[in-house]
Order: sequence, then structure tokens, then C-alpha cells
Amino acid sequence: MKILRLAISASALLLTCQLSNAKGWVDIAQHNRFAGWACRSGSAQIVDVHIYANGRIIGAGKAANPREEAVKNACGSSSHSHGFDIPVATPPDMLDGTMKDIVIYAIYNDGSHEKIENTPMRVQFPHSGTSTPPPANFGDIVGRDLDVTGLGYVGHIGIWDGEMVVEAIGFKDSRDTIKRTPWSAYNSNPTKWQTISPVTINVRHKYCHAKECLLTELDNGDLVSMTGSTHGVREMAAKSAYVKFLIGAEYTATAQSSAAKQGYRYYTKRHCFPFGSSCQPRQVKSKPTRGIYRCDTFVLDAWGGTSALYSNTLSGVKAAPFENRNNLDKWYKQIDSLTAWHRLQTPKNVYDNMQRAWW
Repeated sequence: MKILRLAISASALLLTCQLSNAKGWVDIAQHNRFAGWACRSGSAQIVDVHIYANGRIIGAGKAANPREEAVKNACGSSSHSHGFDIPVATPPDMLDGTMKDIVIYAIYNDGSHEKIENTPMRVQFPHSGTSTPPPANFGDIVGRDLDVTGLGYVGHIGIWDGEMVVEAIGFKDSRDTIKRTPWSAYNSNPTKWQTISPVTINVRHKYCHAKECLLTELDNGDLVSMTGSTHGVREMAAKSAYVKFLIGAEYTATAQSSAAKQGYRYYTKRHCFPFGSSCQPRQVKSKPTRGIYRCDTFVLDAWGGTSALYSNTLSGVKAAPFENRNNLDKWYKQIDSLTAWHRLQTPKNVYDNMQRAWW
């Protein structure tokens, strides 16, 4: 009952108080133990400490342990008793192998509270072994039976973005179909399939992975990204899925899809008079475009963004200069084969086809 009152009290505080940072620091951050120090600046009072993971309280204690002179001075306190070392009985459903957002609050005697200085932070929670571990690689494909009587074998698939499953859910919210689902929730489905890692070739590209991209126009007319990252195809597929989630899409039950496309802007000189002595470049802009997907076409489109030859590639994608041309050609053929217009596309077929080498 005491713990319940504590959780309710802390939740109420979150709704009513304007937060700033408390004096304090987290020295040890593990899923089952958090240690450090916390105080109210200029005060010797002993403060309570509340620990939250993904917005859920998982532990609490007091910052009353003796600490070194430096902590006393940092607090502006007459006391050394500002340390905490709190064991956490991690809820079993949170032992799912994923990173979680940790926020730790100092709770003062007057009921107000503040976040400790170096939180929020990210902490890895281990996998308990009582359920299927999360996918091991960016871009992995997960699947499950379709929730339609007699058509379960057709299936439903999604893509792992490194933290969550990104999927086009379907009829539950057809106007905003792309969702990110925590692994603990996805893993609870009794009809889930084995996670697969699509066949890949280790090639890298430079590309933009934002909703709107800054590009530059080369002398030959090609557009390349001025900002972004250079990654292998697994990371590209995961980031492509996440960008499409940010842009948004509607759901369709048919195999006909419309890609969610990034916005971009760049300056062009193409409108300039060829014999003129000077030219003021004109800015070209395009806003992000929402897509229309089914779960399988969404996954294919995310992976399609890893090919510079694909019609809906990530903005400004360009093969890294050190990549082997033969490997790039093989990879582009792989994407062309997976996304070919004549291929029968169903969630189960896409799931199976991505485990084959098509070059």
C-alpha cells in the first residue's frame, strides 16, 4: 500500500509541477540498481528519490548515505548525507532486452520535485529468457499470423528499427497506419513468426534520414545529400522505416501503394540564361508526402530505400566512393527483384523472398 501511495503521489507531481534540474548525479545506472547523489541546492534536507523507466515508476528510496566532501560542497549543504544506492525489483515484463528511458527525480519535503542533472538517460534492460528476445539487427523482419479467420497464413509483417517494430497496422487506424510497437507488446502475440534477417551485401551509402533534407545540385544535375549519414543497408532500411513513420501514411488493403516521400530543398542554376555573366540560384522546395501502404508494401518500400536506383530512395542517396561496383550492382539487382511489379506480393511472400539472394 505504501508503494502504491508513492506511485500515485509521484504521478500527481508529474502533472502539476514545472520541472528543472536538481543537484545530483547518477553514478551507477543498471536495470536493477541505481546509485548516485541528490540534494536540494543550499539545503541539508534529505530528499526522496523516485526512479522511472519509460514513464513507469520502478523504484524509490532516500538520498541519505554519506558522500564525499565534493558532494557536500556541490549541494551547498552542511551535511554529507546526500547519497543513494537503490536496488530495483525490475518488473518481469520490462526484462525484454530493449533500451529504456530513465528519469530520476529528487522529491523535496514541500512536495515539489526536480529531475537529477544527468537524466533522462538510456539504460539497457536484459532479456529474461522467458520470452523471445528482440531482433538482433537493424532492418530485421518480424511477422505473425493475420488476425482474420481463415487468412492467418497470409500474415502480417513489420520491420525492426533498432528500438521498436515499425508496422502498417491496418484497419485499426487507416488514416494513420504506421505505428511503432514496443517489443514487449509485439512479443506477446501467440502467433508470431520467427524473426528473419534479410539477405544483404555489405555495401554502404551516404543519404539523408530526415523528414526534410538539404540537397545540393552537382554540375551534372544529380542531387546529393548535404547532411545525413553513411551506413550499411541494414541501418538504411531501419532509418527509412522510421522516416516513413515520421511522415505518416494511410492504409490500403490492396497491393497498390504510394510511397511516403521526404521533403527536400536545394538551389538550382538550371533556369539561368546560358550566356549570362551571372546567375542568382533559385531555391527548389518539396514538402514531405504522406504514403499509402499495406504492411508488406511498407516493408518493401523501407528496404527499397537502400538502393540508389529505386524510385523511392532516401533523399540524396549516393554509394560511398570506396564501395565495390560489383557488390553495388548485385545489391541493386536484389532490390529490383524484391520489388518487381510482376511479383506476387503478400506478407508471407515478402517474408520468404527477403531470405533469398536474387542476384
